[in-house]
Amino acid sequence: MKNRKIFIFIGMVLLVYPVFFFRDLTPDNELKYISIVTEALDKGNIFAFYNHGIPYADKPPLYFWIIMMVKNITGSYSVPTIGMFSLLPALLILIIMSRWSSSELDEEDQTLASGMLFTTSIFLGGGLVLRMDMLMTLFIILSLYSFYRCYTGIGKSWEPYLIWLWIFLALFTKGPLGILIPLVSIIVFLTAEKKLSKIRQYLPLRGLIILVSLTVIWLSLVYFEGGKGYLYNLTVKQTVGRGVNSFKHKRPFYYYFTGSLASFLPWSLFYVTTFILGIKNRSNAGLLEKFFRTVVISTFILLSFISSKLEIYLLPAYPFVAFLSVIQFRRLSKEKYWKWCAALPGLLLFLIFPGIFAAAFLNKLPFEITFLFYSGLLFVSLAGIYSLLHIEKGNFKKSFWGIIFGMLFLIFSISMNLEDLNSEIGLKALAEKGQEIKSKKIASSFYAFNFEKSENMDVYLHEPVININDLDSLHKVIREKNIILFVRTKDIKRNQELKNTLSNFNKFKIGSNYLYQVSSEESEVIP
Repeated sequence: MKNRKIFIFIGMVLLVYPVFFFRDLTPDNELKYISIVTEALDKGNIFAFYNHGIPYADKPPLYFWIIMMVKNITGSYSVPTIGMFSLLPALLILIIMSRWSSSELDEEDQTLASGMLFTTSIFLGGGLVLRMDMLMTLFIILSLYSFYRCYTGIGKSWEPYLIWLWIFLALFTKGPLGILIPLVSIIVFLTAEKKLSKIRQYLPLRGLIILVSLTVIWLSLVYFEGGKGYLYNLTVKQTVGRGVNSFKHKRPFYYYFTGSLASFLPWSLFYVTTFILGIKNRSNAGLLEKFFRTVVISTFILLSFISSKLEIYLLPAYPFVAFLSVIQFRRLSKEKYWKWCAALPGLLLFLIFPGIFAAAFLNKLPFEITFLFYSGLLFVSLAGIYSLLHIEKGNFKKSFWGIIFGMLFLIFSISMNLEDLNSEIGLKALAEKGQEIKSKKIASSFYAFNFEKSENMDVYLHEPVININDLDSLHKVIREKNIILFVRTKDIKRNQELKNTLSNFNKFKIGSNYLYQVSSEESEVIP
């Protein structure tokens, strides 16, 4: 049975891993991270990072070191290789949570909970992007797992110190949430169990000294490399500045209460239903269920009080949500609820193939559908049918597995068609067109209008993109130079003066952006 579980885990990973081979880097974070690392490698920085000369103290260095390592070993910024540092932590989380829940769940249900967690939209998304969130989540899970082992008396004598080490690595990966989430969860749990007075037994003072010492060493090296201003940005602006009246991603207190349902798809109804029923019937809950519920609630409330909010910040709570739901599912007999929890996502999966087929027939899709894509979508709909049939038989676990593999086949199918969507996802196609035009000696440099993300195209272009934010500056540049200009489609649509200014120049629409050949010379450019 254990071999079967590992086989299923590997199968799930293999179905989604092709995404990394076919998709472009997203401009918001992934391309920016690569640009930051390129600049750091050029300057020889390893503790203080910059994005086009501007200090970038938003993130600690561990993930940037990983990207540097990949570049030095492979000779390139290999997306499939860097992606493994998101997908492998996700796989390790499945293994740890399965082992952790073995006192409450048998092998079959451990595997089911792992499959549901892996296909929960925000968790799956976290495993398929080049970000540090999944790695931080792994370290948070390890810290809480070590604490629980110590609390239940099965931990080794050195394991309380290991808690602090995992917390430091979480901090070193993403920042203060790496400390706050595990410590708040532990304190709230001990308070609820009326054992707060024993906190030093599980979180010894010498372990805290280790955490502080490692942090001081790190921050000292930041100071020597980046100076006082960079250190202030890292320690004050990125903590207090984001926590209270945030300058970035500011959201109201109730943001997660209203927005998290979509990030729980396709299991939103199941998670919410089991959570409510579990609280109503909490008198029969075991210790593990209590601890998982405490982590979920305390993390949810903690992050709600922090001013800066994104759905991905909740990622550390999702493993506990998924496994808590299956634990409660085992002890609650509410068949009428489980029917609805499986029926809605099963029906949606079933409708995907006929829906895409109809859209393609009516020419409503922005890309060509390949045979392989159709084949994958057919499996998605068949998985939906499988799920719906087993609802009627009352076998909800098989019904849930239909949804799990329907989601995985959906991701696999999309990955097979991603190359046609890359111009919408990233900026590589835009940059390649710019390189093609410049190679004809038509233009001397790259510019962009009101398009800050374009600056990170230096990863592809190997030279800077100068961003202009006002029309007067653009007019001046056009009078003096022959340039290649990148403009977002939405700016052309809403700015008539900009549209008129560029109306006489060759243009190429690539994804949701335009490339203008701003030149006074007559020249032919291959479309």
